[in-house]
Amino acid sequence: MRWCWWLRWRRLGRLLWTPLVVCAVALAGLEAASPRENIFGLADVPALSQALAGKLILIDPGHGGPDPGITINGLHEKTLVLQISFRLKGLLQKAGFRVLMTRESDKDLSEAEAGTKLGKRKNNDLQVRAEMPKKVGADIFLSVHINGIGSSRWDGTQVFFHPDGNPGGRVFAKVLQEELLKVSHSKRLDRPAELNQLILHYAPCPAATAELGFLSNPTERRLLQDPVYQAKLAWGLYSGIVRFMLESSQDGK
Repeated sequence: MRWCWWLRWRRLGRLLWTPLVVCAVALAGLEAASPRENIFGLADVPALSQALAGKLILIDPGHGGPDPGITINGLHEKTLVLQISFRLKGLLQKAGFRVLMTRESDKDLSEAEAGTKLGKRKNNDLQVRAEMPKKVGADIFLSVHINGIGSSRWDGTQVFFHPDGNPGGRVFAKVLQEELLKVSHSKRLDRPAELNQLILHYAPCPAATAELGFLSNPTERRLLQDPVYQAKLAWGLYSGIVRFMLESSQDGK
């Protein structure tokens, strides 16, 4: 009798379990999810298609080591961009992308000997960064920076592309800028980088540099230290990358 009851429960379990599995597989196969609100009150980006899973994103937190970048009131660009880049990396990995960072600690990438003058060391550092997208086979290259000038009146995020670089960089920068505008107060537009920005010029994949605000602006300086605002910026970059990749795959580029 116990054996008969066991068989009956097993058959019943199969009848109940099979529809659940089918539903789960069907949901997993959807290429785009319905928009929903995230913690920032913004519509989520569509779910990734299987064609994008495993694409390699190379994130480049600017400066590092002896090169602090913009420094105001003891606050270093190199520290902030690394914090935001780690947040972005986490989002991308959860979405199924492969992610590499040019640095994950407070160091530069220069191969120059110790004691080399900072200017020469920085040039070598930029050369190493410029070669990395090709070296690792990146599908997207994003360099993360923060601005700063003598005047405190300037603010806002801004994304740059190289006019002579990979053609996809222009579209990538435009999409990133549009997504960053949703999480910041910036009214700036994407624009071409200076021609000497070789880090973007030599990338064989779509490449852009995101300047995530101005340390020289007191309001943005406070915001850039705020973990919640950092998370918003990371979300804007993430949304831009996913949107660009999805649109590019749909266009067959």
